[in-house]
Amino acid sequence: MIAREIVRDSRGFPPGTMLPPEAKLLERYRVSRQSLREALRMLEVQGLVVIRPGPGGGPMIAEADSWHFGRMASLYFHLAGATYRDTLEARLILEPMVCGIIAQKQDPEHIQALKNYLESSKTTMEGKVPPSSFEISKEQETVLEFHAMLMTMVGNPVITLLARSIQDLRVDPTGNHAGHLEGDILLVHDMIARAIIEGRSAQAEQLMREHIQEFIQYELDNDPAYLEQTVSWR
Repeated sequence: MIAREIVRDSRGFPPGTMLPPEAKLLERYRVSRQSLREALRMLEVQGLVVIRPGPGGGPMIAEADSWHFGRMASLYFHLAGATYRDTLEARLILEPMVCGIIAQKQDPEHIQALKNYLESSKTTMEGKVPPSSFEISKEQETVLEFHAMLMTMVGNPVITLLARSIQDLRVDPTGNHAGHLEGDILLVHDMIARAIIEGRSAQAEQLMREHIQEFIQYELDNDPAYLEQTVSWR
């Protein structure tokens, strides 16, 4: 399959790298112009390439990020009848495990990032939150940044993509819970960060588990109907 071959040949190149001109691609893969363009369109839909129009344009390698992965996965979740409660329960399994792994590994770069987080009361990933169809408050963005930062530290791209894509599915469209976000949640984030920094893996896991359980309960108390909705295709 031509799309698979293009992906295979593009591995290792950084996002933003331009693919060869169409004539070169036709020569390399020995396919019709129509087949090549269909393959590139398919890869564009999946978020793996960007087609730049105009002179000097053409197909460009995109970042294999969790938002595009989650967009594709959300269709499968929708067809499978998965609910938003299911996505939170998946996070309840994945995220505590990730916290334990990070605390055990004690990667100096990750530990420093968490120390920076504690010093500034926000993550060092500002501006890198995946795009959302909802308008989110600054407080919500800070919450999402912390969880996203942790998922990038696990060192396993499969876990990172899975965990972050599930996180991206739930953004509160109403923005009515800012007080809750500013208070208890940010305090717990600090406690989780300290546990990881100090290598207390079991406690880091437990804190994250309780954190997500509390969030599920919060949703049950404030928006129970939402949890039972089938995941929407983004």
